[in-house]
Amino acid sequence: MIKKLLLLLIILPGVFFTAGIVHASYLTSPTSTTQPAVYAYGSLIEAGDLFLLSHYNIDYGSNPVPSTPSSESFITAYQDSSGSLISTGAIVDQVNNGYGQGAFGIYLSAAEVTAGAITWGDSDFGYLLGNPSFFSPLPSDSTAITWRSETGGGNTTLVADIQTISATLDALSYWSSCTLISSGTLATCGETYWAAIVPSLSSVAPSLYSGTITNPDFSERTFTNSYGDSLDTYWDGSSQVNAFDGLATYLFNYDPAGTSKIGLIYTRLLIMAIGTVIAIAVMVRVTGNFVIAFPVLAVCMIGGTIINLVPLQLTLISAFISLAIVGYTLWLKRAT
Repeated sequence: MIKKLLLLLIILPGVFFTAGIVHASYLTSPTSTTQPAVYAYGSLIEAGDLFLLSHYNIDYGSNPVPSTPSSESFITAYQDSSGSLISTGAIVDQVNNGYGQGAFGIYLSAAEVTAGAITWGDSDFGYLLGNPSFFSPLPSDSTAITWRSETGGGNTTLVADIQTISATLDALSYWSSCTLISSGTLATCGETYWAAIVPSLSSVAPSLYSGTITNPDFSERTFTNSYGDSLDTYWDGSSQVNAFDGLATYLFNYDPAGTSKIGLIYTRLLIMAIGTVIAIAVMVRVTGNFVIAFPVLAVCMIGGTIINLVPLQLTLISAFISLAIVGYTLWLKRAT
């Protein structure tokens, strides 16, 4: 039993040691690791902040790229002139597992810039380093930063640099599955890729998008009735207004300065006459006796007077004439 335990103690370290060697040599080192361009932009989101953008190339030539994503096998960093790493980031492995050419970004807030004692224009670097857990020896590259714009205009230069890098990547065969830019604006795949690299991309570089959302510009103003007032006199003096005004004056005496009510009386009598004729026609048709027209006329006259459609004077005159006719018929004519 003791011999078996001793044998196990001897074998186990060898197994772990061998596994460590296999893991360390798991990834094939790239042919070259470079950064064709490294840019820095100041005050991108807040005053005093810093954004580093790198166009990198982890070149495997004709060899197949590793299946392990580059976000795990490589480390990206902002390196100052003394060699210290101020801040780290990660590669976006959206295409080709992140190997070959691509871009990465590192954002430092104003507080981080101050804490890292970074001064605009320093001899600092964009740093790309293989993860010691996957490479031996370690592939690495330090490329000096090109300082773009410290304050103001940074967004404009950032847009131009993104367009340039995107055009370069789109020309590569392994990027054919992801079109980054089209007619100067980001394609759908490009929006996803660059949004993972540049913080608040839609806010700092809205011109890269084919459609943008902006807040409407509201301005306070005092509202009056001037337009409505102008409509009241819009048709004044026209032939249409003159014609309707004349008709209204004739029918309804619509004349504020006038005193005659002849037009209004005429309209009322016309309405009453039409109603009376209809009533007489109905009663004659129902009874078959034309004589019924006279009592119907009398009733309509009295009713019209009550509802103010027939002037009282006209009703009295009509009643007097009717009585005179009846009296002549019953007495004077019979007497002769």
